[in-house]
Amino acid sequence: MPHIPLERRKRFLSTRNALIAELSSLDCVKGDLAYVVYLAMATYMRHRKHCYAELHDTVYAVNHSAHEFERQHLDIREDEAIKENGEAYYTDNIWQDTPKDST
Repeated sequence: MPHIPLERRKRFLSTRNALIAELSSLDCVKGDLAYVVYLAMATYMRHRKHCYAELHDTVYAVNHSAHEFERQHLDIREDEAIKENGEAYYTDNIWQDTPKDST
C-alpha cells in the first residue's frame, strides 16, 4: 500500500512536486505515466539484487499502489454508474438486466 508515515514522505516532496507539475500537463498521455512508473521501478532496482524476491517486491508495490488507486477512484465511479444505470445481474442460464425475482 502507498500509505507510509509522513516523515518518510517528506524525502520525496521535491520529486513529487516535479512529477505533479509534469503529469498535470494536458499534453501528458498515459504512455508518459507508464514511463514514469517504469523508471521508478527500474531506479528502485538499480542497486538491489536481481533475485525473485526483490523483483517481486517491486512489482508488488506497483500493483498494490494501482489497486489502492482503483479502490479510491474507480470503485467509487463504478458505484455511481450502478446507481445511475442499475446493477447487471447474472443467472445460471443467461446474462440479464434484471434480477431473477423481478421478472
